[in-house]
Amino acid sequence: MAGFADIHDAPFGQLLRWWHGDDPPPPGFGEGFCDEVAYGLTRHRPDGVAVLKRALSIGDEAHQAAALEFLAYPGLADDEVRAVLLQAFTSDRQDLRSRALWGFLHLAYYPISEQQIRSLMEGEDDRMAASAMVYLSRSRPADAVPILRAALSSPNPRMREYACDEIGDRGIDALSARMVPLLGDQHADVAAAARCNLEFFEESPA
Repeated sequence: MAGFADIHDAPFGQLLRWWHGDDPPPPGFGEGFCDEVAYGLTRHRPDGVAVLKRALSIGDEAHQAAALEFLAYPGLADDEVRAVLLQAFTSDRQDLRSRALWGFLHLAYYPISEQQIRSLMEGEDDRMAASAMVYLSRSRPADAVPILRAALSSPNPRMREYACDEIGDRGIDALSARMVPLLGDQHADVAAAARCNLEFFEESPA
C-alpha cells in the first residue's frame, strides 16, 4: 500500500493524472487524497503552483478547498490567494471558512475584525471556535496570555486542546503550569495535548 511519501514525492506527471482524475488513487487512499496530491503539487514550482491556482476558480469543491489550503503558506501565497482566502471566509461552506481561517494563521495575515472573530469563538462549531481563539491570540500578541489562559478553562474541549498546542508551540512558560490539571481532562485529546506540550517545558536532566 502506498504511503504519504509516495504521493508527495511522485513525479509531476503522475500528480497531474491523480489531480485530474485520470488515474485512480493508490490502494488505501480515499477521503483526503486530494489534499495529499495538492501538497505534492506545491513541491513542483512554478508548474504545480499554477495548477493549484487554476483550481481556485474552476475546480470542484474538493479541489478548490485543497488548493486553497496548500497555497496559503509563505512563499506561495500572493495577492490573488489572499483575495480568495477573504472570499472563502465569507462562504456558506464551513470547510472553506475553516481552511481560510487557518490560511490567515499560516500567513500571519489578520484581516478579520475582532468582532467577527469573537462571534466565531462563541459559535456552536467547536473546532471553528477554537481556531478563532488561536487567530485572536496571534493577532493580538500583547493579549495572548490572558486569551490562552481563558481558553484553558473553556467548556469547549477543542479550545482547551488548541490552547495547549499554542502554549507549547510558542513557548509561553507563564502558562505551562496551568496545563498540568488538564493531564486528567476527561477529553482524551485535551489530556494528550497537555502531556505533549508540557514536555517542551521540562528541564533537561543534569
